[in-house]
Order: sequence, then C-alpha cells, then structure tokens
Amino acid sequence: MSTDQETTLNRKQSRRVPKGKLGCMTCRRRKVKCDETKPICKRCGLLQLPCIGSLYAGCTPSPPVSHNIPTVSLQGAECLPSSGSISRDGLIQISQYVMLKEVLPKEWHFVESRQFIRSVIQPYLMKTQLIPNATSIGYSTDPKSPAKMDGLIACTLALRVAIASVQNGNRIKPCRNPSNSHIWNRLYRHINGAIESINHALAAEDSGPDFTILENINSLRQVEIVLQSHTWRSHSEAYLQLLRMYFTNLLGTLSTRYATNTHDLMFEVIMSETVSPPKTHLAGISRFSRAEILSVVSSNCHPGLPCPSTLLQEILAVTELRQRIAAATITGRSLDAEIMAVFRRIEAFVPETWTESYPIPDVLETRRLAQIFKESVALYALATLPTDTLPTMMPLQLLIDKKRDNLCTLIDSIWANRKCRVSLNWPLAVVGYAMATGSAVQQRRICTFLDNIAMDPLINHSLMIKERLVRFWASGKKAWDECWQDGFAVIY
Repeated sequence: MSTDQETTLNRKQSRRVPKGKLGCMTCRRRKVKCDETKPICKRCGLLQLPCIGSLYAGCTPSPPVSHNIPTVSLQGAECLPSSGSISRDGLIQISQYVMLKEVLPKEWHFVESRQFIRSVIQPYLMKTQLIPNATSIGYSTDPKSPAKMDGLIACTLALRVAIASVQNGNRIKPCRNPSNSHIWNRLYRHINGAIESINHALAAEDSGPDFTILENINSLRQVEIVLQSHTWRSHSEAYLQLLRMYFTNLLGTLSTRYATNTHDLMFEVIMSETVSPPKTHLAGISRFSRAEILSVVSSNCHPGLPCPSTLLQEILAVTELRQRIAAATITGRSLDAEIMAVFRRIEAFVPETWTESYPIPDVLETRRLAQIFKESVALYALATLPTDTLPTMMPLQLLIDKKRDNLCTLIDSIWANRKCRVSLNWPLAVVGYAMATGSAVQQRRICTFLDNIAMDPLINHSLMIKERLVRFWASGKKAWDECWQDGFAVIY
C-alpha cells in the first residue's frame, strides 16, 4: 500500500466515532452524527430543527411542587415521599423506600383505570360543563395498545391522588408516610414505564411516525399537570415538536383522537403563555401558523375555558405582540397600528351573537361567559401592551379599574351556577392582577372565589393562581410580568 493510500485510510478511520445510543431521532432520520447534547443537540440547534429523542433519556419523574399554603394532615390519604430517583439498575427509589415487584399484572390495573376514566371522570366532566365537550377527555382507553397502558394507569393514579387530597382538605403536597407510599410508588413505576415506551419507540429502527409516542407524552403531561408540577411544559414542548415533525400541515389532517389531545394541549399552552414572561414561552407553539392553531382550538370547546374562538384569536395576537416587543422586532407606528387593531376587534365582538362550529346552549349564562371573556381579554391587553397612544378619555389606570369592576360584577352574576365556576380560572387571574390597586375586601373576595373553585379536584390549579396573586399584592409591584413570573397550567 502506498503512502498516500495509508494517509487517506488513516484520515477516514480517525473520523469514525462510536455510534451513540442517545442520539436524537432528527439526526438519525437525517443519517448524521448526533453529539447527544441535551436538551437540543448542536446540529438541530444550528439548523433550527426540532430535536426529538434525547428529551426523555434519563428523565426522572418530578414530585409535585410544594406550595406555601397552610394545609391539614391527610388522615389516610396517599402521600408522596420527599424525593425520587432512578437507580442504575432501573429500580425507582423514592426516599428510603424501594419499589417492590408488582403483584398484579399491568393489564389488571389498565382495565381498572379504563373503567375509572369511563365511569367516573368522563361523566363528571360532562355534568360540570356549561358547554359540553364532544370528546369529553383526551385520555386514550384503547385496550389493544399495550404500549399506552402505563400512561393511562399513571393518569388514573394522579387523578385519584388529586381527589383524595381535595376530599381531605389538603393540597397535593409531598409528605413522609411509609404506610401510604405504595400508591406513589406505583405512580412513579408507571411514569417510568411510559418513559421507557417513549424511548423504545424513539430508538426503533423504523423511521416512520409512531403516534404511540404522542399518546404517552400526552399522558405524562396530564399527570404532571394534575400533580401541579412545572415539568408539564417540557412534555408539551416535546409533543409539539413531534407533532410538527409528523405533520407538515395541521389543517384537516389530524384524526379525532390526536385532534382531541392536540386541542387540549394547545389551549393549555396558549393560556399558560399569557401568565408567563415572553422569554419563558415555549418554542414549540411558534412552529405552527396562527391558522393551524385556530383550526385546532376552534374545533371544540375546552372544558376549563369556554372562550369564544374570536376572542382566543385576540389572546394569541396580544401574546405574539408581547413576544415581538420583548425581541424589539416591532416599534413605532407599526406597533401602535397593531395595538389599535387588537382593541378594535375586541370591541367589535358581540356576546349576544356568539356562534361556533360546535353547539352553544342558548341560555343567559353562555352570553354572560362570553362577556366575561371579552372584558378579560381587553384587560389582558391593557395590562401587557403599551397603550400610550390609545385614544381614551380617561387615564390608563382608571380604565383598568373600570374594566376590573365590570368584570367582578359579571362574575358575581353567574357565580351561583356551579357549571360556570370551572370556567373562571383565567378571568379571575386577570381580574386578580388588577386588584393590586383594589381594596382588601375586593382582594379577599377574589381569594374566596379561587378557594371555592379549588374544591373541584380537577380544577385545583386555582390555588396556584391565588398564591401568586397574594404574593404580588403584598409586594407592591405593578407590572404584569412581576405578577406572573413563571408559566403554569392556569387551566386544565
């Protein structure tokens, strides 16, 4: 062999790098080497591609967030030990307790979980909704999909924990109780099983879309929302990135099941972005056009937010303007024109003529709800956008106070209808922000509303709103982003 041939061979050999096992699916599909950087590898970051695959490698289920709100003892309800981890041999260790081998087969728990969702959760949601949701809930109960069993079982266990916590007058809060750790051990076992199913599907040789991944990620997202953990946002980001990879256009391409999951997820992400600073917003939602988002979210009513799609479009517009202002990509007359257009469209909405692609009950409460959301969206825009050039006859703070008082009056008018209460989390968050200049009596009234909503085990995120509002009122601060400093699930 000649010297030139030896040099060429050495160069080729020096470029070879051992194949990694945690490389992202995007790089594997493109057949390029992945550097396995987490959460986004360098190639995907450079090319601005969705980096899928390393998101769940080594992922540890997070315990619920502890909140500084007085609680009472659980008296026998299932409690979570203080910390959790996954050991090298795969055993999930929670505090000083180690999981024991499951006695009953997974299929047994799956059948029980499916029955619980169908006979308890779905009827309850249908009974408590003013505007019925045609699909009711986005949990998959397909008995022919073993890979999705862990996700459904984990969702059911999380819901039962939430119900037990409310019934015992407590928040979902970590505590140490060896006698009650078995439920949480099983919950973490099935969360880990769902993560393993996702990683197995991502590592499969078949490069075609595997929609089981979406189902399992959505299950993990729902578990973390119920447990009030911030990691639901990471699952939402992964779901949206995969969805973008699988579908180049969402307009009319999603099946009923994936449309339901995507509908609820997009609703929850959109409303979470309203109560978080622009720098913390998820990148996944920005990969979809506004037409795609509206085609998904306007197809049905969200159980926790029966907001008119016309007004939801303005929420999207205000949030997008917040992002552009923060990035300094819009200023001057262009910004003023956009802001004026938003307020004109909000003012043009007429609650009495509200119609959607799905049936709207012709009752007084639905019109009042539409009016509540109209006032809430207008107040959200006033609180977050620069309104120096807004043509108004009164100072900005007086205008905000007027909107706040109108909104409180409207909420009082429908409060007696229990079906309306579950829809008021976001409006109460908006009016609660404006209560920074209100009286102590008004502030206590908002806290009472939120406490009453929290008695519903599936809508207990109102206490997270209350905690942030109380802290904001005591701080003496005034800015919207000083009230809402982190994205959380404001609706569910």
